[in-house]
Amino acid sequence: ATRFIEDSDEEGWSEVDENHTEGSVKPLFVSMVTLPSVEAACDIDKKTFGFDLAGTASEMGLDHYGCIRLINWIRQKVSTELVRLQGTNGAADADVKISEAFASEVIGEIRVGADFLSDDKFLIPFLPNDTFLHSIENFTNMEDEWSGSEDDGATLGAGDGKNI
Repeated sequence: ATRFIEDSDEEGWSEVDENHTEGSVKPLFVSMVTLPSVEAACDIDKKTFGFDLAGTASEMGLDHYGCIRLINWIRQKVSTELVRLQGTNGAADADVKISEAFASEVIGEIRVGADFLSDDKFLIPFLPNDTFLHSIENFTNMEDEWSGSEDDGATLGAGDGKNI
């Protein structure tokens, strides 16, 4: 559920996603762990596998949608590998971990022009309520798309003259 609250420090209203909870963040490459913040999850991915999401997004010039696709693509690759490992080893979920070699292979596939970066199936969240997807602004240097004009011509209804 989404609600709006009045922001006392700034003029206007802020959107709050009541289902968005820090404290239950899964790193991209370590799926059996939950951490207290996106920053902690990024630190684990960086320290364990050498993957810097913010740095990669910046170097590649990814926009909001590019970051969403990248995150969901990584989640799908990791999930597929975990299922394969569970079937091969007959191990319980908690016993299965992604190898550094596999993570390096996945990271090696991340490049400008990669097919997944234009595939809209990766705009659909791989994990329900994925906290990474709620934090995209931390990984993009994208300027506000709406900042160019206060009046973009959009209206609430035909002929009512109210701008959105």
